[in-house]
Amino acid sequence: MNNTTNPRSILFVAANPKRTQALRLHEEERENKEGLRLAGYGKVPINSTGATRPRDIQQALLDFKPQIVHFSGHGAGQDGLVFEDSIGQDRLVSSEALARLFKLFSGCGLECIVLNACYSQFQAEAIAQHINKENMLCDDNTNECRVLDSLWEAQQNLEEKLQSYSNLQSG
Repeated sequence: MNNTTNPRSILFVAANPKRTQALRLHEEERENKEGLRLAGYGKVPINSTGATRPRDIQQALLDFKPQIVHFSGHGAGQDGLVFEDSIGQDRLVSSEALARLFKLFSGCGLECIVLNACYSQFQAEAIAQHINKENMLCDDNTNECRVLDSLWEAQQNLEEKLQSYSNLQSG
């Protein structure tokens, strides 16, 4: 990692409602942290929300001001991403609602979204209208190794862009 570049703040948003297939979300978060550490990123600030309800997402974006948001959970195709309600039941959040939310934060330093959920391509396409498509990573097949690579690649991609921008500014 280039020591002159500040590490990105990452928000890990996890949702696994009671009636959905059990996911190993804590393990995924641990693997992401370990992968970043082993890749030379030291202690990249990763904040997380577990058992995430729709109302928790906006609050976490306000509280943590992340540059990277990593969602891990279930997708429901065109119906949306699956979050939890206050008693742990499924609560769908539509692609349009997610796109509107990320549009609000696109000018606040939010640079990359990682969706680790089956059937999340519709949400990725909707969100990509407001987040640079080059920084929109969607793992529609929930391949855990790919998620770790995606988070690493997102950080690398952002650093390369910042370095290029810095070179243009100084040259």
